[in-house]
Amino acid sequence: MSELYLVHEDGRVQVYSRSAEGGWLMTRMPPHQIGKIRIEMCHGPKGWHIKEDNVKIVSTRPLAEQDPKQPPLGPWRGSEKTRPGDAWHGNWTLRDSKPDSPPLNPVRPVVTPFLSVHCNYDEASCARVDVVFHNRPIVDKQLEEIFTTLKEAVEDMARRPEMTMIMQVSLQDACVPSMRHVQRLIKFSNQIGDLLFLIGRGNAIVLKPSGFFGSALVSIIRMIQAAAPPPWPETIVPTIQEAEVFLTKLRPKIPEKAPKHERPQTRLPSGAIQTSSSVDSMPTTAVSPTDSTSTSPISAPYHPSAGSRTPCSKDDEENHCVGSSHVPYTSHLGLLSRVDRDDDEEKLDLSAKNTKLEIAVGTPIAGSPGARNEQNWWNCILCSSAGNCGR
Repeated sequence: MSELYLVHEDGRVQVYSRSAEGGWLMTRMPPHQIGKIRIEMCHGPKGWHIKEDNVKIVSTRPLAEQDPKQPPLGPWRGSEKTRPGDAWHGNWTLRDSKPDSPPLNPVRPVVTPFLSVHCNYDEASCARVDVVFHNRPIVDKQLEEIFTTLKEAVEDMARRPEMTMIMQVSLQDACVPSMRHVQRLIKFSNQIGDLLFLIGRGNAIVLKPSGFFGSALVSIIRMIQAAAPPPWPETIVPTIQEAEVFLTKLRPKIPEKAPKHERPQTRLPSGAIQTSSSVDSMPTTAVSPTDSTSTSPISAPYHPSAGSRTPCSKDDEENHCVGSSHVPYTSHLGLLSRVDRDDDEEKLDLSAKNTKLEIAVGTPIAGSPGARNEQNWWNCILCSSAGNCGR
C-alpha cells in the first residue's frame, strides 16, 4: 500500500504517499510545491492526525483501537479549530483504493461576445482549458453563468485523484475590465482555491502589452496575482506558440500502453503464395525529431509580480516562468492570502507605486459604492505609472 486517498464529503480527493522516512505526505499538489508545503499524516499522543503547522484532521477511531504503524481506514473529521468554509472542515473518509467515479462529463464550450471557454481532456487525465477574451464589454449575467460552469468542471475533476488541469488565457484582444469585474474574478478564484490547489498545474497568459491599454492590463494582472497568488507556475508570453511550449513541459506524460502480445508466425510453403511482400525488405527511413525550440525575440522572462513569487530556477528562466507563490494549504485555503517566503526573498509591498492598495483590496476609487468611474480609473493608472499618485 503506497498511496492513501482521503475523500471529503463533497467528493474532493487528497492523495497521500509513503515518504522515505516511512510517514505519509500529501502529494496531490503542484509538483514544485512538494517539499515546500508539508502536509503530513502521522501518529501522536492523541492518535492519527493530519497536520500542516498544526492539526487539521483527526481520525475518529478510538485511540485504543489505532495501530501506531498504520493509518486507520474509515471516517476522519476536521479538528475542532476548523470552521465551515475552511478547506479542512467537514467529514472525511480514508481509503486504500481510488474512489469509483463515473466518466467525466464533457464541459460544453462557452461562447459569448466577450469571452470564449473551451475544455478538453487527453489520455494523460489532464484537462486543457483555453480562455479567450474578446474586445467586447462584459455582461454580468453571462459572466456568472461562465463561473458556474467552470466551478462544476473543477469540482468534477477534484473528485478524481488522477486528474490535473492546465490553462491558457489569451488577453491580447481583451478590453480593460472595470474594477467590479476584477473584484468578482478574485472572489471566484478564492472560492475554488482549495480545489485548484489539487488539480492546477500551470497557466500561460498570452499578452503582448503595448500602449496605454496594454499597461493597464498588466497592472490588473499584478493586482489579481497579489490578491490570489497562484500556487502553480505561471507565465506571460507574447505568442500562443510560446504558451504551448511552456504548458507542454507542465503537462503530465501520457502513460505507455502495455505492448500487445504478438501471435506466433505461421510460415507458409514457398510455393503457396506466388506474390508476396516482406516488411523486412522495406527501406528504413530515419525520422528526425521536431525542433520545438521557441524563436521568440524575448531574451529574458517577463516578471509581472516577482515580489510575491518564489524565485525562478534556472530551468524556469529558460521557460519564461514568472515563478509561483508558496501558498500553504491553510485552514482556509480558498482565501489564498498567506504566502510563505524565504528569508532572502523580497516581501510584497502593496504600498509600492506600481501596486495601489485601494485597488488591491477592492475599494472603489471614487463615486458611489460599486459604481464604475472610468475617468478616475484611467487617472489612477496614469498617475501610478508616473509615480506621483497621492491616493
